[in-house]
Amino acid sequence: MNTERLAVLLLGLLLLACSTSEDGPANPPPLEEGVDTRYTIVLSEAGSVTGQDYTANGLDINPVNGATPLEAFAEAALSFRDQESFSFLHTLPDCSAEINFWKTGETAVQLKSVFQEAPDCERQLLALAHNSHTAFVAYSEPGEGPKNIYYRIRSVSLDDSPAGFGETSLDYLPLRLISSASRIFVLTFDFGTGKNALEVIDSATGHTLHQMDLGTEVLSILKNPDGNILVSYTSRHLEVDANSLETISRVQYTSGKEPRFGDAIAPYFDPKGRLYYAMPTNLENSNYDHIPAVYDFANHTAYLYYYENFLSEETRSLYNIGDTMAVGFDHHNGYILIGYRKSGTGDKGGLLRIKPIPDPRLIDKTELHGLPLHIAVQ
Repeated sequence: MNTERLAVLLLGLLLLACSTSEDGPANPPPLEEGVDTRYTIVLSEAGSVTGQDYTANGLDINPVNGATPLEAFAEAALSFRDQESFSFLHTLPDCSAEINFWKTGETAVQLKSVFQEAPDCERQLLALAHNSHTAFVAYSEPGEGPKNIYYRIRSVSLDDSPAGFGETSLDYLPLRLISSASRIFVLTFDFGTGKNALEVIDSATGHTLHQMDLGTEVLSILKNPDGNILVSYTSRHLEVDANSLETISRVQYTSGKEPRFGDAIAPYFDPKGRLYYAMPTNLENSNYDHIPAVYDFANHTAYLYYYENFLSEETRSLYNIGDTMAVGFDHHNGYILIGYRKSGTGDKGGLLRIKPIPDPRLIDKTELHGLPLHIAVQ
C-alpha cells in the first residue's frame, strides 16, 4: 500500500531581531565552554580547492597550523557532497576529465580518470554523484545527426572494487544524480514535452528499474539522512522512498513562504535531519543574494536568517559581508556556521558562528584565506 502524508507549510519562520543596532539580546547569558570539536572549511583559493582545519568549542575557534586537511587541486566544474565525502569533477586542457574524491578526516585526495578512451572536446559534463565506492558522471556528446545528442552515465571506481555497469545510456537530458540504496536516481528533462522525470537505474547493471513522471518546474533532487529522495519544486516537495520507490509524503508551501532549498548552494543535513543551506532571496527583504537558512522537515518550518535582522549595519560593514556561500552546524555546541564571501575582495571570505532561534546571537567571526565552499564538522 502506498501510504502518503500530505502537509501544508503554513509559516516560513523568519529570524526577527527587533533591533538592527545590536548583534544579539541585550543581556545574553554567559557562554559555556561546551565540547571540543574540529571544523574543516573547504575553500576556493586562487583557482584551487584547498582547506583549513579549526579546533573549536563553545568559547573559541582557532586555526590548526601546519598540514592542510586536504591536498590542493584545481577548481571543479561540478562538485557533489554526500554528508562527509566530497567529489569534484573538472576537465583538463586536453579535454580529458578527472575526479578528485575526498573524505573528511583524510588528508589524501584520490584522483580518478573518468574516460579511458581518447579525449573528446565535444563532450559536456552535466552532473556528478558518488557513493562510498563509485562515482557517477552524466555527460552528453554529439550524435550522428545535427540535432541528435547522446546522453550517458559513466561509472568510475573510487577504490579497487569493480566500477559497476561501466556506462549506460539515457533518453533525456540528465540534470541531477543521486546515489542511494544501490541505485542511481536521475532527474531528467524532456525538451519535447517540457516535463521532468525521475529515472531509477540499478547501479550494478545500469538497467532502468523505474521511471516516475514529475511534471514541470522541478528545481532539484536531494538525498535525506534516511536515504530517501526529496524532489523540490518551487511551491512544494515530495519524498520518494529509495527502496519501495513510492511517494511517501507531499508538502505544499503557502505562497510567499517557500523555503527555496531546491535552489540552495551547498546544502547539508545535520544529524537530526534538518537542512542547512544558502537560500536565494531574489533580493526580497534583503540586500544579500543568499542568506543562511534552515529547513526543519519534521515540523515543516523554514528558519530564515536575514543578516539585517541579527547583525547591526556597523557589524555587517565591519565584517564586509558580501554573500552567503556555505552553511553548516556544530551539533556539539549548538552553533550555526555561516561561510560568506567578503564584499570587495573577490576571493576572501569569513566564518560566522551564531546561536540559532529562539535566542539568536553572534558568537564570533573568523577570517578565511579563500571562499568557503563547504563546512564539515567532525
